[in-house]
Amino acid sequence: MAKTEFYSGIKVRFHQRKLSILINQVQIKAAEAAGYPVNISLTSIFNNTGKIAPGKITRRDIYSIYNYDNYLLVLEINGDILRCALEKNAAYFKQVNIDDLPGLPEEVLAENHLGYNWDLYSGIDYTIDITKPVGKRVTKLQLDGKNIEPNQVLRIAMNSYRANGGSDYLMFKEVKKFWRSATEIRELIAEYVKNKGIIESDIISSEGLKFFPDLYQQYFGN
Repeated sequence: MAKTEFYSGIKVRFHQRKLSILINQVQIKAAEAAGYPVNISLTSIFNNTGKIAPGKITRRDIYSIYNYDNYLLVLEINGDILRCALEKNAAYFKQVNIDDLPGLPEEVLAENHLGYNWDLYSGIDYTIDITKPVGKRVTKLQLDGKNIEPNQVLRIAMNSYRANGGSDYLMFKEVKKFWRSATEIRELIAEYVKNKGIIESDIISSEGLKFFPDLYQQYFGN
């Protein structure tokens, strides 16, 4: 049963919202249960229509928020690879002029953007400045309040599509992989929901994603 609504849509692409936090929680806990604890987890929000409404949760609800048959992997990367992935991730947005922002949130997205190419990370604090050109947008990258160094070793959980270099995230393709789940991520979500009974997004002890300018405040105001 869901205590509150977990929704997708355009809003969740501008802020760490309940849905991305929920999926990352599932991935972090599954990796830990398998004996491969991680520092970081990332997930995509695949579509703008899926949601879990307050009340009883069905398998159809879960498949609506996670409509791909991905598996979960744990990878070993370093800070340089992480920054490279985040810079590619930040190319999901156009470069903007802070004094002349587009009128609609959809107009901030890059041409030919695809929903599953925008990842949301849990476990790190990071700031993306979309007034800067592609490749130079990550202005803050920290773990536990400390800057992540280029050679710092990290473990990260992600779906099999991204781990295998999907959508040209080639920086992940050749790195060391420790573990692959035996079941699909959406089944891990279903199992988590069943075991939890009542779900709500736990507070993550990390500021998570911030944009400059603050796109969520600009377009949604709450």
